[in-house]
Amino acid sequence: MKILSFPRVEVSECLVTRPRRQTSRLTFGASIFSTSDQKAIVFNWDDMFLKVNSELLNNLGNFINRALSFTKKTFAGVLPKFQLSEEDKKFIATVSREVKKYTQSLEGLKLRNGLRHVLAVSQLGNGLIQANKPWVLVKGSPEDKLRGGSVIYLAVQLVCQITILLQPYMPQVAKEIQTQLKASDDLFVLTETFSPRLPVGHTIDEPTPLFKKLESETADQYRKKYAGKQ
Repeated sequence: MKILSFPRVEVSECLVTRPRRQTSRLTFGASIFSTSDQKAIVFNWDDMFLKVNSELLNNLGNFINRALSFTKKTFAGVLPKFQLSEEDKKFIATVSREVKKYTQSLEGLKLRNGLRHVLAVSQLGNGLIQANKPWVLVKGSPEDKLRGGSVIYLAVQLVCQITILLQPYMPQVAKEIQTQLKASDDLFVLTETFSPRLPVGHTIDEPTPLFKKLESETADQYRKKYAGKQ
């Protein structure tokens, strides 16, 4: 298994060097809205706020909180036993392709493309949970309960993978997720493929939402604070 290492990339001063999550959210929104790594960002406040809420909150934050909260509530925070199906193996291969594209993007300094692959992975996680409905499975037969546990096992492993992918972009948020996972630093090494890192029986910490919705009033405050002179 090849271990990949990237130098710290200056995605932006706000995103990399400042621990203020609100400012990171603004830069994040601007980054994913731009369609090119070579051209300057064509910044639009309304589109940026929409992206922050739709991608950062509803996609990324939603998946992580769903996976960890369900684990805490249903399995007392303990990673359950699992049995991977053929569909699960296809899912793992799909995630691995996204991870490979992510590493290729960072190696080529195509930072926004890399960020889009992070969002693609979290979208796959949301799809995994929604398609399998583990909240229904855990109330069924022993086979259904095993299947429900397998889905959550895979989802938590995916949260761990996303944490690694987020580190160059949102290091403070990545550290917070690591704390909620109660995972050691040695697990957070980027490899070419998606593979489980947390063992069955591992206990996570209390999950809390990573992001809050950017309301219109707050958006107006940021607009006035950072818009500058037109």
